[in-house]
Amino acid sequence: MKKLLPIIVIFTCCISYGQEANDCVDAITVCGNTNISSNASGFGTQELDKEANPCSFEEVNSIWLSVNIATSGSLAFTIRPDDSNLEVDYDFFVFGPNNGCGNFDSPIRCNTTNPLQAGLDYNTTGLRDAETDVSAGPGAEGNSFVSSIYALATEQYYILIDRPLGDGGFSLEWTGTAGLFPTPDINKPTDIDICDAENTPFVNLTQEEASITSSTSATINYFTNYENALDNINVITDPTQFAFPNSNTEIFVRVTNPNGCFEITDFKLLPMNFDTPPDLSYSVCDSDRDGQSDFSMVDIIDDAESSITDISSFEVTLHPSESDANANLNRIVNDILSTANTNLYIRVNAVNIANCFITYPVVLTITPNEFPSTFNLVQCDTDQTNSEDGITQMNLEEAFENNSGIEILYYATIADRNADNSIANPWEYTNTTPFDDQVYFKAFTEGCESIGEIILEINPTTVNLNSNSPLQVCDENPNDDLLTGTFDLERI
Repeated sequence: MKKLLPIIVIFTCCISYGQEANDCVDAITVCGNTNISSNASGFGTQELDKEANPCSFEEVNSIWLSVNIATSGSLAFTIRPDDSNLEVDYDFFVFGPNNGCGNFDSPIRCNTTNPLQAGLDYNTTGLRDAETDVSAGPGAEGNSFVSSIYALATEQYYILIDRPLGDGGFSLEWTGTAGLFPTPDINKPTDIDICDAENTPFVNLTQEEASITSSTSATINYFTNYENALDNINVITDPTQFAFPNSNTEIFVRVTNPNGCFEITDFKLLPMNFDTPPDLSYSVCDSDRDGQSDFSMVDIIDDAESSITDISSFEVTLHPSESDANANLNRIVNDILSTANTNLYIRVNAVNIANCFITYPVVLTITPNEFPSTFNLVQCDTDQTNSEDGITQMNLEEAFENNSGIEILYYATIADRNADNSIANPWEYTNTTPFDDQVYFKAFTEGCESIGEIILEINPTTVNLNSNSPLQVCDENPNDDLLTGTFDLERI
């Protein structure tokens, strides 16, 4: 029997009364390699008479263990303080066999040697085969170890471990050949994910119980901390209706065999917390004035995902209606959706929990276009070479005379507009189709990009633009040294 029991015990210097392992009647049953971490503090009820017991000491900060022997052999152990400082001093007392919680003045083994007073270079203590004495101490007496016990199957012993000096816990290693009863065969259950979208007030802790043990005779109890599970106190009275605090919560399960041997395992309650849904609203200008606009579904999904702290735990989908989102139907998978004013719905679904989700709306709004689809620009044919052919130079910007400060681009064709190949100098544009032509525009205002057409109407100029000058008349008075004459402008 060579087993290790890590024991983490926080002792205080006060007297503690209650059902904790610092009293014999509440001793921890040691089986197999059970880990021990107890609420025990102080010494509870003082059960040692320091005048009567052979090691002449009483409890200060103590913990009681109950040991049941399964197979005969030597009962031996080493108590190893976590702190190797020689000021940390552990004592022990062994009672039995089979005398119950009594005869505390007559331990069959005990040691109260003080490491510093005895001049030792170690502060470990315990039972071992090499020793012959059955007690050592107090103070400078002994070497901290006494002889092992030959224990028979079915015998039961109590071990009182006490720390009169120093701080910290200890580990206990079984070094003899006697066998202890085994602990129950258990498995660590999986953690329980909880959907907080349902505002779950209670959780059934027993839902993983079948995976913990296959034993039909074992008793299963649930606790909120390891110390309570070890001491078997403050059990959760109704584990099927555990009040869930909606935060990561560790639950400890104690599985106990009919012989009193137990094992402790644990699992976590993990709430699937949903972040507060964002307000997603999108407004797009009705560029072509058809009552619909294109909305980027990729941008909407990206914005929804960026609002989630742990996106790896969730799936985000987009649906045309709230009922579709709730039923997870008709997912919108296109990158672009052309639509009028409408609401879509986001569904945020927990990856690891079936049917755990929230939904919220996405508002899509069409902004009316402030520009008409068509402008008319009337231009006289002022080409001096041919003022009647309907081809002339013009200033396209005159079509938007009352829209100063707005960026407007002009295009000879729709293909040019689609390719964003604008007219370089719209103020000196020459049309290519006589008399009736058209060009295209794109106007930019805040939040809106408008497109449309400019109808060009070119009127021929029928006035004769041929030169009739110079015109000549005679000087009306050649004798006055002034050159003056009369011109008939109407005739001209």
